[in-house]
Amino acid sequence: MQLFLVLLVKVLPLLLLILLGYLVGKYLRASKETVASLLIYIMVPPVMFLGVLMVPLNSSTWLLPLLFFALASLLGLVVWKVSSLVWKDSTANLLAFFAGTGNTGYFGLPVALALFGDKILGIMVLGILGFTLYETSIGYYIVARGHHTMKESIVRVFKLPALYAVGAGIFVNVMHISIGEEALQFLGLFKSAYPILGMMLIGIALAEIKGYAWDIHFLAVVLGIRFIVWPIIMAVLIIADMAWFSIFTQDVYHVMILLSVVPLAANSIAYASHLKARPEKASLAVLLSTLLAVIIIPIVMSFVV
Repeated sequence: MQLFLVLLVKVLPLLLLILLGYLVGKYLRASKETVASLLIYIMVPPVMFLGVLMVPLNSSTWLLPLLFFALASLLGLVVWKVSSLVWKDSTANLLAFFAGTGNTGYFGLPVALALFGDKILGIMVLGILGFTLYETSIGYYIVARGHHTMKESIVRVFKLPALYAVGAGIFVNVMHISIGEEALQFLGLFKSAYPILGMMLIGIALAEIKGYAWDIHFLAVVLGIRFIVWPIIMAVLIIADMAWFSIFTQDVYHVMILLSVVPLAANSIAYASHLKARPEKASLAVLLSTLLAVIIIPIVMSFVV
């Protein structure tokens, strides 16, 4: 019960921002495309750069982000191949993108800190980096293929500012370059504004929702992947590591379990809106997954905390 209340306190402000976005979209006619472009080209790059900059990168810490990047990419590509047999439009691309994402930063990180304290911060950020690498490369390519050729999609990936922000963050981090306290404070402004716009974008897209957004089969599959397939994969990896490899610590196991049950990534709506890949379906899926996560995470984590 205590864990549920902790999650509720964390999630309630996000739900209020979604409601505010819905009102803005419904009565002020705010454009989801404009907000999405603002997020992708202005807000996301400095947030990604700052996030990667804070990761403790060295030769021994690359395994965890590479593991999550590989899993997300493999799952996204496999789901894309299979879902294309069922959905003949960009719904298949959206589903595949969702298969490899999670709201790891603005949902998973606060929950991790509330459950385990600062000792798990570095490990959590490493896991988040893996999902970030996927979203700004393979994931974005998959969504772009909904309306573009392979060549056009690759070009769009290389036009994505977040990709270069991640690269710059890794370079500055590895080279131990100091950017100064003033620059960090400036980047922090974007970090504060990003979740506000990101959550409001969900509401703005929901305000434009039509009956076709209630694709029950799509919702069932995407939520099943997020809350059933990912936990099973993590459980298999943890059991295998405990039995044979002994690579990871108990704290890493906790992070792996938590990241397997976070809701769908909110910034996926920005990508879906920008690339016209069923943003209404994306918004509904993110909202439902967020509500489900409030119930599922306490149940799952009660077995490990």
